[in-house]
Amino acid sequence: MLKRRVTRNSVYRILSKDLFKLVLTEHEERVISKARELGYFDVPRRVKLDDLANEFRVTKMGVSLVLRKALRKLVGVI
Repeated sequence: MLKRRVTRNSVYRILSKDLFKLVLTEHEERVISKARELGYFDVPRRVKLDDLANEFRVTKMGVSLVLRKALRKLVGVI
């Protein structure tokens, strides 16, 4: 039997996936996941808000609102 070492990071990763499903809408989850994947949260950013808006074919303001609402929800449960 293969044993996996349980680390704090692996627990956080599992919990964060469940948290996303419980707190965020599907659209918010897609936008925030894509933003992370493309490097929007990196320092320095690898993509701009314009790039993310183009990815979802919405306005810059539209994607900004979705990100802010999603982040507010996530921060509210921490």
